[in-house]
Amino acid sequence: MTRMDSVATRNRWLLGSRSYTFLVGARFLVTVAVQMQAVSIGWLTYDLSRDPLALGLVGLAEAAPALGLALFAGLIVDRGNPLTIYRRALACSIASALLLWAASARAEAGAGAAALGVIYAASMLTGAARAFIMPSNFALLSRVVRREQMGTATVWSSSVMQTAFLAGPPLGGALLALAGAPRTFLVVVALLVFFFINMTGVVEVGAVVVDDPNA
Repeated sequence: MTRMDSVATRNRWLLGSRSYTFLVGARFLVTVAVQMQAVSIGWLTYDLSRDPLALGLVGLAEAAPALGLALFAGLIVDRGNPLTIYRRALACSIASALLLWAASARAEAGAGAAALGVIYAASMLTGAARAFIMPSNFALLSRVVRREQMGTATVWSSSVMQTAFLAGPPLGGALLALAGAPRTFLVVVALLVFFFINMTGVVEVGAVVVDDPNA
């Protein structure tokens, strides 16, 4: 078998694996949702405060828990159940998006000062969730592909991730312009809830199974 045949075989296996394609697809849309949320948070914060410092404080509110928990997240994921941790991190992201939807709705109703406090709280929750999403996703990836296919799986996963990073901000900006902040946050909630529910149905907790399309 030539090198090209070997690569083609690995690609066919990966694309035929339900667990792998679901994880990569979830990673793509969750990343798009998070990027859309980030754009919307920045716009909403500046629209309410007109203060560049408020934007910096939002970034700090998200970065502080993300950096602080990152020191322990990998160890917790390694010693725990990556799928369970991933679900809980997604649940935190859903809660954050719901808080942001409530804040944007209150801002439209004229309660801008109260909405800013909710935005900071939601940003902290988002930062905490992001600290666990990445290591748990990588741990799950290693459980749903064979060792010899890990290199190809990582390449595809990284490419999808970079595409999501590029696609999320313009999609978020377009949706903000067309539908406003509350509806944008509702779209983010819908994307996260969709994958939270489907992840529960596709893979059993504590028993991530390697799919073999040829079986």
